[in-house]
Amino acid sequence: MKALSPLLSGVLYTGIAIVGIVLAMNILSPIIEQMKDKAAFEQAQSFLLQLDKVIQDVAKEGKYATRVITLDFSRGKYIIDNETNTIEYILETEAKLVSPGTMRKIGNVIITSGRDVKVEDLGNVIRMSNSYLVVNFTKLGNETNFVDINLSKIISEIKVIRENAVLSPEVVIKFNEIETGKGYIKAEQIGEKLPYGRVIAHISTKELEFDIVFTLKSYSDFIIIEAENVKVIS
Repeated sequence: MKALSPLLSGVLYTGIAIVGIVLAMNILSPIIEQMKDKAAFEQAQSFLLQLDKVIQDVAKEGKYATRVITLDFSRGKYIIDNETNTIEYILETEAKLVSPGTMRKIGNVIITSGRDVKVEDLGNVIRMSNSYLVVNFTKLGNETNFVDINLSKIISEIKVIRENAVLSPEVVIKFNEIETGKGYIKAEQIGEKLPYGRVIAHISTKELEFDIVFTLKSYSDFIIIEAENVKVIS
């Protein structure tokens, strides 16, 4: 077996060392990016909380009160919406900074992940939509005016956006073999850029009182139907 010359040996060792560094960097790069995203997110949250406090202080001090606040960021983007009088910070990241489909509020700052749902009150119709679906619900009654409700007829229309298809669903909805009763149908929250939307059908019968809740989450192509707040009528 021939020995390697010192020069070739040095080249070989250097080559192995360089490959090792490249492999390590490829593995660590996503982690580093997520750490940077986390730092940017925390910086934006701190800035918005500070901005909220400054706005409240200026409002209390009077007409000619002013403040100077510096905006410094390297990731994400800020959007000023004059129609809703809001400032948004949007960051697209692979880091798990906020649980999907959740929303929490700190003062006037709302933190959400996946804000793809819009809920509208169109008079006799409640509409929930996201990037995949547009779902129309029949709006009936209210908390002080119970009317006849058929659970299977609450969803009046579903539009599948990507297929450009409009469906009139024939869905049978029953809870404990109950399909009809007195009650009302309402949206839990009206708004847009929500993590999820919920339409609540409150039903009262001689035996039971309960809610049937229809939930559409951000970026979902299906509706979740659940029974909540079940009470036995004695």
